[in-house]
Amino acid sequence: MNGFRLERWILFYGVLALSGCANVLTASYDTLSASTQAVSASSTDTYTRFLKLEQKKDVLSASSAAIGSKPGDSASDIGLTTFDPLTEKNTTYRKELEKREAALGILVNYTKVVDAFANKDYRADVDKASTQLTASINSFGTSLDKSFPNYPNEKQALALLGTFVSELGGIIANHERETALKQIMTDAQPWIVKLTDLLIHDNTQLEAATDDLLNIDASIKKDDGHGGSVTMQDRGILASYNLLLKSAQGMDRLALVQQASDTIAEAKEIKLALAALSNALAKIPAAHQQMLASLDKPSSSLTALTDLVAEAQRANQFYQTLNK
Repeated sequence: MNGFRLERWILFYGVLALSGCANVLTASYDTLSASTQAVSASSTDTYTRFLKLEQKKDVLSASSAAIGSKPGDSASDIGLTTFDPLTEKNTTYRKELEKREAALGILVNYTKVVDAFANKDYRADVDKASTQLTASINSFGTSLDKSFPNYPNEKQALALLGTFVSELGGIIANHERETALKQIMTDAQPWIVKLTDLLIHDNTQLEAATDDLLNIDASIKKDDGHGGSVTMQDRGILASYNLLLKSAQGMDRLALVQQASDTIAEAKEIKLALAALSNALAKIPAAHQQMLASLDKPSSSLTALTDLVAEAQRANQFYQTLNK
């Protein structure tokens, strides 16, 4: 989802709202879907940037460990495992990010379902969106690992999702569209809250993990690639740059200082982006609840949707900044 498409839906919704058009409700579902897709796209980009920052930390740590070593020393030779994450904690980041993306996929495909319901020729689109939603739920379940404790309520959330999807076909077949939409949204509200809470919780942890990449300093035993192990110092980005700077001179030193400045700025941007994404995610349940209420009372306020749009725009700005 690019910034242009999000802004297009925002403008479209705003014009309809100001004109009092009867299609405001339909436009609001388009806006919810577009905003959720924007948050998902920005999240994926930020997660990718975090993994690149982690990789940079491991490269710098290995490079600083080689200072003063001689050819043939384990610290100076590059092998297949040289740049593998050194800490047990770091090895879980990629898998946990896969879970986050799977959870975001559920939210995105759910908003496509209700967006399809809100439009006139909805049956084919609903079938397609429902299939995508089911696939997202299955992907989320597959991505879970019992060794990760960060999803304490995941089984309950998945149970709600499974029930929702299994009933979706009957809801479409046995009810009028508005009644079906109301039932779907009522059933979905609890797990939307759960999924967004999980994502916000994990974004907070990822902010702390970003600090760890900058500041970690620990002795770690690592596979030497020959059936044995070697003790290495897992240095954070700051410690590695400081050590490398001690042996650098002239233009090499200037280049390292510039690299360090860019890396620190990138880490700060990642943390700010994660905070902005959490703010946007926090608005989704309230926006969804207000839209559900508007089915019975069309004049109901949709201020939460406006807030979601604003936060999605703010998060998208960080997405654009990270891609400069």
